[in-house]
Amino acid sequence: MFQKYVLFGLLVAVTSSIIGVTYAKVSYYLLFDFSKTIPLWKIVVSNIFLGLFFSGIYYVIQESFAKLILVLNMLVVLISFLSIALPIVVNIEEEFPEMFPSFAIPLHFLFPMLWLALFPYFYKKSHV
Repeated sequence: MFQKYVLFGLLVAVTSSIIGVTYAKVSYYLLFDFSKTIPLWKIVVSNIFLGLFFSGIYYVIQESFAKLILVLNMLVVLISFLSIALPIVVNIEEEFPEMFPSFAIPLHFLFPMLWLALFPYFYKKSHV
């Protein structure tokens, strides 16, 4: 049973990693190269961590407190919104640091968008 949750977390993590790495590479090539501040491996590792972390939390909630699924999904979105404060206030040592928030903020929304988009397809019984 736990495998379904891990599979969901990994699917969201891998998909958001692929989109994030593609976005970063295109941005590094066409716009500004922030690869020293956010290397590609950090994008992949953070998405995999988030996928496994939230799927573990989802497993615990689904097994024990099924009514809290909405709270978990809202928590994923809230953490995403709160995390955009970091790219806004961080001081980086690269060319055009004022452009860093416009590069980094979309990366913060990839995981929650895919989590919420794929959630109904994996867990139809919780939406009945």
